[in-house]
Formats: sequence, C-alpha cells, structure tokens
Amino acid sequence: MDTSPNEAFFDTLPVFEEFEGVADADNYRPLPDGWVLACADIVSSTQAIAIGRYKAVNMAGASVISAILNSIGRRDLPFVFGGDGAFVAVPGSTVEQTRDAFLRIDVAVEGVTARIGEIAASVEQISAESARAEADVAEVAAVAEESSASAEQVSASTQETSAASQEIAASAASLAQTAEHLNGLVAHFRV
Repeated sequence: MDTSPNEAFFDTLPVFEEFEGVADADNYRPLPDGWVLACADIVSSTQAIAIGRYKAVNMAGASVISAILNSIGRRDLPFVFGGDGAFVAVPGSTVEQTRDAFLRIDVAVEGVTARIGEIAASVEQISAESARAEADVAEVAAVAEESSASAEQVSASTQETSAASQEIAASAASLAQTAEHLNGLVAHFRV
C-alpha cells in the first residue's frame, strides 16, 4: 500500500464530534490530485422502498462501501452512505481494485436478482395453491354445514318421533287402565 502524503489524505482530515460540525466548511478538504470518487446508485430503489424493501436497498448501498474497502484493503477512506447509494473517495492507484469490486458486486447482484425471481415465482405458485386450498376448504365447509343442517333435521324428527311414541305409550297405558277398570265393572254385573 502506498503511504505517500497523497495516500494518507484521510489522516489529515479534521475530526469533529458534534453534529454541527457537518455544516462547518472548515471541516472539508478537496480531494488530492489523482483521487477519484467511486459512485454507486441502487437501481429501482424508489420502487423497492415503496413496497417495503428498504432494508434490502440499504444493505445494497452499504455493500458497495464494504466491497471497495475490502478490495483495496483499507479502512481509512472517506465515504458517504446515502441509503440507496454511496460515494467512496479512493486514491488513483486503487482505481482497478475499485473497478473489480464493482464488477464483483454486479455479479453478486445478478445472482441475487435471479434468486429473488425464483423466490417470487415460488411465492406466486404457493399463493395460487393457497387460493385453491381456500376454495376447497370453503366447499367442504358448505357441505359440512348442509350435513349439519340435515343432522339437525334428523335429530328434530327423532325427538318428535320419540315424543309421539311416548304419547302413544301413555295413551296405551291409560287405555289399559280403562280396560281393566271396565273389566272390573263388567265382572260385577254377570248374569
């Protein structure tokens, strides 16, 4: 790693600990000659955030910074993280390494995007199967409800039949008593 004064730029920057220091122009320095800004913007981040994927957008933006710092092997480079993108100031001597980091990120994102497509297709399939299962369950519930209504009708008929049978049995018992009583009266009048 080159340690020339140009390469040690970050070490020369003023440090501020209060947030107000962000607005103080004395805390800023121009980049040294030969330094470049590596810039990344997450494609379609607005749409992704709109559907609740803000964490994925933030991770993609932060991964750019990590990939560049890891590729160069330095942690002392100034960067700005914007949530859906990033800027990293890099010495000119590391432009190729920075470009390689971007290429690796691109390949990784393509792989993740393909996997996300597969997952989305699977989710659609699961959703369709779930809708069919829901319709089947609704149909079974309707049949069960009809069966339950029929069972209630059978139960009501059985109760009515039982009640009628009890009335008939009570009437038969009453007739038997009346017949016995009449037999007893007829026995008194024998000729």
